[in-house]
Amino acid sequence: MEIDETVRELLVEMSLEELGGVGSIDSGAEEELFRRAGQQAAGKLLVERWQGADAGAIVKCEQCRESMKPIGRRKKTLQTVCGALEINRRVYYCAQCRQTKAPLDRRLGVESSGMTPGLMRLVCRTALELPYQQSERLLNDTLGFTPCSAREIERIAKEHGQRIEKSQFEERAAEQSERQSRPHRKVSYCLAIDGVITPPTMLQNAPFGA
Repeated sequence: MEIDETVRELLVEMSLEELGGVGSIDSGAEEELFRRAGQQAAGKLLVERWQGADAGAIVKCEQCRESMKPIGRRKKTLQTVCGALEINRRVYYCAQCRQTKAPLDRRLGVESSGMTPGLMRLVCRTALELPYQQSERLLNDTLGFTPCSAREIERIAKEHGQRIEKSQFEERAAEQSERQSRPHRKVSYCLAIDGVITPPTMLQNAPFGA
């Protein structure tokens, strides 16, 4: 189903009244209504698309490297730019290590949190420009919902900054290690002295012993 069809169905369910040929139109309310309908439709299609990509697979435990047992689908709520979305993804269990794993979480980049990378970027971007309380209000005004509290914004921004610092440190360490591993080449220098021609008149006028 295309997103425009989904939007139309949502608007039909809202039973909107005709605007008529006269009178003022609250365009701001109209825009907000259609924006939220678009978000809801996009969220519905995202859930269908993501769950459709969660095919069965042979999953190995990262600790013992044994095959993990499929235990069915489990629900997880994701915070996205379209709002909170609930997805059913396949979960696997390792009886030896007592670990569970959902491959779709890693593919979507939400393995360590319930927030998608797209929304994470928005949160970090606002936190970079504004204090956390103002970031929370701006996100609410822009998205039409509050994805997280000011305290959570602070935590997310700090964790993101730490990951960037760690990545930069690892890159510098790798570059330094590469430079040190390169074989040292011997460099030979050649010195050449060029002769200087002094005009005879300067020699005649030069002081004794020059």
